[in-house]
Amino acid sequence: MDTEETQFPLGFVFSVAAGILGLVAGAYFMLVFEGGGSVSKHVGGGGFTSSSSGYTFGMDNCNLGEGKSVRVDYEMKERRSGELNIYLMSNGFFQLPKVVATHKVVSEGKGTCRLRAQVPGRYRIVFSPMPDGRGYDFSYDAKWKVE
Repeated sequence: MDTEETQFPLGFVFSVAAGILGLVAGAYFMLVFEGGGSVSKHVGGGGFTSSSSGYTFGMDNCNLGEGKSVRVDYEMKERRSGELNIYLMSNGFFQLPKVVATHKVVSEGKGTCRLRAQVPGRYRIVFSPMPDGRGYDFSYDAKWKVE
């Protein structure tokens, strides 16, 4: 009596293994970096033009439970014009995003702000340069985390 063995192609086995490894790594990344990150940028603009250079690292989306807030440590450098607005925006499914907390940075220097949501849910941290009548031109660094 002959028995036939079913063999899977080697490429298929590697694809499945890579997919499982990717899911595990993604879940780990979400748990470790959920609600934390950093940004360092130089922004400039006015009229119909704008430019931005730098990096953003981490997750700008976070889940905030009752009593939780996002702490942002920032530094504005080389400010020639403009201001930086830091927003906490609702980011739930099936709803339009809306600003629930904001902090405005209008001068050079270091500072800290806490953005708190009134109801538990999914939120997003947004850094937005704003003109002050002469456009905007400044550099900034920021780190944020859920507390």
